Amino acid sequence: MYATEYVWVVPPGTTIISGETSNAIKVSYSLSATSGYVRVYGKNFCGQGNVSAFFPIAVHEIPSTPHVNLDGDLLHSSSVDGNQWFRDGAMIPNAIKRDFQVTQNGRYWSMVTLGGCTSAASNKMDVDLSVSEVKMLDESGFSIYPIPNNGKFNITCQGRDISGMKINIYNSLGASVYQQDNIQWDSNASYYIDLNSVPSGLYSVVLQNDRYHIARTILIKNQ
Repeated sequence: MYATEYVWVVPPGTTIISGETSNAIKVSYSLSATSGYVRVYGKNFCGQGNVSAFFPIAVHEIPSTPHVNLDGDLLHSSSVDGNQWFRDGAMIPNAIKRDFQVTQNGRYWSMVTLGGCTSAASNKMDVDLSVSEVKMLDESGFSIYPIPNNGKFNITCQGRDISGMKINIYNSLGASVYQQDNIQWDSNASYYIDLNSVPSGLYSVVLQNDRYHIARTILIKNQ
């Protein structure tokens, strides 16, 4: 109570932005911030006081933005855990599983909360139950080669209406690594992908337009 100033110690990546020598501080966290402890001691002309008890600070990464797919009237999130579904801007009570069965028309999306941190909103899906469901592309008309690959591969899609097709590719955490709208196919209905040496792992390739939808998991191996 007789301190004239305070000395604070904060975890790495944490910056004191106000109140550095007072009894209350305001801090900010950088992207490199780590978990740790805050401690403080007071001092005056007589010397330094005792160091306080350590106050634990836990730092969690923001979850990757989920990607949502629609199969008939079933919405599916790329994130296994932490989902919360929304419709037309409002949270849907108790809709927290990876899959959500649609019973009303509207615009749907998911947000993921893990460790007290919430992701950005997923892509939006407009659902109209009065229209026929999106069809899956015939497997015989869709291929990816070579598999496995080093992030450079071809997609072919033949025998279907491929106008307005778009492609999205996601890593195993559900984060987007590639997106292209209105694909320009060559004369063989083939499209070349170069992911610029992404890390080795499993990736989901999602190809869709307003009539068709297909998703395929591929293995990328880089030296």
